[in-house]
Amino acid sequence: YFMEGRLLVRSDKNEFLLFAMLNSLGMIPDTNDSHSIRRKATDRFQNYKGQGLKQEEFVHYSKPVGYVLTLNEAPDFSERQGLDLSPDMEREVFYGKVVLSHLKHFYENTDFEKFYQEVLPRWQEECKFLQSVLDRAEVRTLLDKVWEINQPVDMEVIPMYLQGRHSGIGPSISNTSFQIIGPPFDDSIVGLVAHEGSHPRAKRILEPIQDKITGKAHLLNKALAHPNYPRDYNYWQTCFEEHFIRAMQAGYINPVLGIGNTERDLNREANQKGMVYVRDFYDEIRKHKENPKGTLADVAINILERLNKK
Repeated sequence: YFMEGRLLVRSDKNEFLLFAMLNSLGMIPDTNDSHSIRRKATDRFQNYKGQGLKQEEFVHYSKPVGYVLTLNEAPDFSERQGLDLSPDMEREVFYGKVVLSHLKHFYENTDFEKFYQEVLPRWQEECKFLQSVLDRAEVRTLLDKVWEINQPVDMEVIPMYLQGRHSGIGPSISNTSFQIIGPPFDDSIVGLVAHEGSHPRAKRILEPIQDKITGKAHLLNKALAHPNYPRDYNYWQTCFEEHFIRAMQAGYINPVLGIGNTERDLNREANQKGMVYVRDFYDEIRKHKENPKGTLADVAINILERLNKK
């Protein structure tokens, strides 16, 4: 018997600190005018020179974003004890922790604390509004249902002013999944939260069959050959998980949320986003949903076999 899971929208000082630092060093994609508070942060910290942090040290900003969730709040910065991290998350933390000395330096050499206190009241208002939007859409319950999860996943949504528009990062710690998402902060956010919230659920399904997925890594080449395929997804496991989530969202999440149109969404994923296998994924998911036998892990195995035959 599991208690009902929860979805909480909240501010996060460590994330704000990290994004303020990376933003001041020009390491967050998208324009500085994607939100008024991002513009303020850029102007406020424009004289901060940093200590020579390089992008390749942490590979992608999602790694430090996951890492700072494992720390006590600034200026403490000590590691939170007793956290249960998946192998996936341990890898994120391993790459992300290179930012620690840089974060401390930024915190001590700018008036970040003052800026944070100025922004906080508005941020908390924003969180309250988004909480009501996501509660009305019943996003968390929908995701558990669609991904056929019997142990509810807790969700913590952190709206981040300094992140790129419509971009999100979805790390997990134990049974809590985090959705750190960029503006705009209105009802259009529901789809993005659903996408980021799908990652930990998809991972839970795919984890036990990773070796089977890895065994078909040659299938990545067809995706890489598509001019619009995102360069961030250059591992087959990542490519597979993204396809799975996008097919599921087009067919079984967006229609319930009242956004998008399955045919149009699948076309866009295949053509504009370079998700070359999305139809195959969708067809296999649909067969399962219309006549449920076995689990979504079995569906994933069917997808692999189908793609391999092609």
